[in-house]
Amino acid sequence: MHWTIAVADGHAINDGFAAFQQAWNPADPPPAITVHVVAGLGPGFLVEIDAVAVV
Repeated sequence: MHWTIAVADGHAINDGFAAFQQAWNPADPPPAITVHVVAGLGPGFLVEIDAVAVV
């Protein structure tokens, strides 16, 4: 499992991790996470999360 978190420039990276923690079950082993600070996302969005899993 690998997650990619994009955070809009000017916002704390912790905002991205907080969004991730709302979706992730803490009982599961932690995945690999990459965080990118980007110039902008879609209107009204501050964080974008993308996940890839092998099943």
